[in-house]
Amino acid sequence: MPHMPPDFSMADIIVETERLVLRTWRDSDVAPLLEICRDPKVMEFLGPLQTEDEIRAAIARQRAHQEQLGHCYWAIELKSDAEM
Repeated sequence: MPHMPPDFSMADIIVETERLVLRTWRDSDVAPLLEICRDPKVMEFLGPLQTEDEIRAAIARQRAHQEQLGHCYWAIELKSDAEM
């Protein structure tokens, strides 16, 4: 099993497949999501490159949706290395 971040909880997992984990958002997701959203190839059709403040706000919005609605755009990571 890959190294889990200090804010990991089994209760975070929404769906698990052989290869992937769909889970709620963690504080430790800011850096990897920022890296993804600063990649021009990734963001070419999704919108402008994002700042750290925008990523933090986006994660906060998803957490609020999860709290209020019971669902959101969840984080997806590989089971093999816990990479987002």
